[in-house]
This record gives sequence, C-alpha cells and structure tokens, in this order.
Amino acid sequence: MTTPVSIPIPIPAPDGSSSSDTNYVIPANSLDLLANDTKSSLLAVSNLGSSITSRISSTLDLIENLTGFETFVVDATPLNNLSDASTSTALTGNISGSAYTRIVIILGEITPIGTATIVISNGTTSYELSVPTTTSEKRLLFNNIPSSFVSSFYLQNNTGTTLASWGNSIVVVGL
Repeated sequence: MTTPVSIPIPIPAPDGSSSSDTNYVIPANSLDLLANDTKSSLLAVSNLGSSITSRISSTLDLIENLTGFETFVVDATPLNNLSDASTSTALTGNISGSAYTRIVIILGEITPIGTATIVISNGTTSYELSVPTTTSEKRLLFNNIPSSFVSSFYLQNNTGTTLASWGNSIVVVGL
C-alpha cells in the first residue's frame, strides 16, 4: 500500500493556459521518422503556417517512401577541406536495378573564385558543372549518369578555394 501524497489545493492555471482536443498537424507515422527531441520541438511550435506544415509533411512523406534510403547516401567526408585543384579519394554509391542515376552534391558554404567548376570522374568519363561564385552553400545536380559510374568515382575541386570543412553531402538516386 502506498502512502498518500499531500497535494495542495489547486488554483486555476494562469491566463492563456488551455486544454483542448487536438490532432497533430503532421501525421503520427511521419512524426515517428524524427528523433524525439526534434519531434518535441516541432510539436511545441503552435504557430506553424499551413505552407510550412505542408512542406514538412511532404518531406517526411518522401523520406518514408524511400525504402533503403541509406544505401543512396555516399560518405562525403573526403570532400571536407578538399583543396583547390585536388581530387577526392574514391566515392562509392550502391545503386542496383537502375540504368541511370542522379547525383546530388551539397557543398558547405564557400566563395568560389574565377571560372569555378566541380568535376566528377570515374577515371574513364568525367562530367563538369559550373559553380556560382557567390558566398553560399552549393547544390550540384548531375542527372542521367550511368549507374556503373557511381560504383567508384572521384570529385575534383576546381573552385579556386578549399571546400568547407563540414556541410558537404552526396546522395545518389536511381532513376
């Protein structure tokens, strides 16, 4: 038998307090994709606009529908602090069942100089994209790349500056 705890006489909650029935603005199955602290932070924000809520829901739906997503993520640490005119170590993507891929490369904030480019190469074929010279993060999208290319490829930094020490990522998606 437990000893009863003495609870003081309750007083009304402060002004602005409320209790009501609710539905999460984002479906519970989508929320389950998030870490607990992220989920709590998101649910604590009561003034999310409908367009922001819709974008969050759409993104979580996309993530939920990408089965085996982790196989598409390429270890981008070889890009961290990659100096100008240098080539990364081998990068590997494991894509099967697709003839072509899309390679999305996000570079942490840099300020390219001159005629800045990024080149990806598998030693036989190389693809080059120009990089804007404004100070910002960069998103490079290489589309319709043969799947065999991503089994072992390299990135060459021709931006005129060293790549950021963090914030770099590579995702390979089968088309």
